[in-house]
Amino acid sequence: MKKKINRLFLLLIFSLSFIILSSCNFQETENHTGLGYIRISFDEEEKSRTIKPRIDTSEITNIRLYGTKSGNLKMLLGEWENSSGMYSNISLVPGDWEISIELTYNHQRYQDTKTVRITEGEYSSVKFSLNSVYNTNGRLKIKLHFYSSVINNVTAKLYSYPSMEIQNTQYLGIFDDDTQKYVEYDYYINTGTYFVEIKFSSEDGVLNTYSDIVRIIGGLDSEEERYISINTTPL
Repeated sequence: MKKKINRLFLLLIFSLSFIILSSCNFQETENHTGLGYIRISFDEEEKSRTIKPRIDTSEITNIRLYGTKSGNLKMLLGEWENSSGMYSNISLVPGDWEISIELTYNHQRYQDTKTVRITEGEYSSVKFSLNSVYNTNGRLKIKLHFYSSVINNVTAKLYSYPSMEIQNTQYLGIFDDDTQKYVEYDYYINTGTYFVEIKFSSEDGVLNTYSDIVRIIGGLDSEEERYISINTTPL
């Protein structure tokens, strides 16, 4: 009789264990179905024609990622000490989401918010741009090298973009660097998008013009260095 009771007891324990394990496996599967995913990147880590700060994502720290699904409260999606964990899969319920990020880079706090639509079973890209929390000024630094003995005037103009209102005008000094010459345009200005134009002139007129779109971010440097060819006759 005692052996029979023990057998029944063991059978009951086994049955309960099987039910619990089955329930756990079902719950885990249930939690991972019907979801979409996001991939995070930064505009400043990609090369482009625009002059803008280039960041090293390995130096990003103290990251917090928030999400707000349409009609719901803001929630913390993830928190990381550095960027290595930030690129793992982040799953979300399908729908329209507002994704916000806060981080530290170059000893300063930055943030950004993007809107994304999450689709079940698919990855959606979220590309953030750095916006300084406290610093409104960034630095534009352009160094242009050229070979010419006739250039005697170099003028730089910075316009707001796309309104094209003049923000700054400078006459740049011409310096010798071994066998070539160069000019530098170094200017601090508010966060925003600008258009820069630098004209190289001789006694006969403008021999070349360098121009580019510039993006300024508070607390960071937007830098460009290149060689400019000089025409022999005015433009």
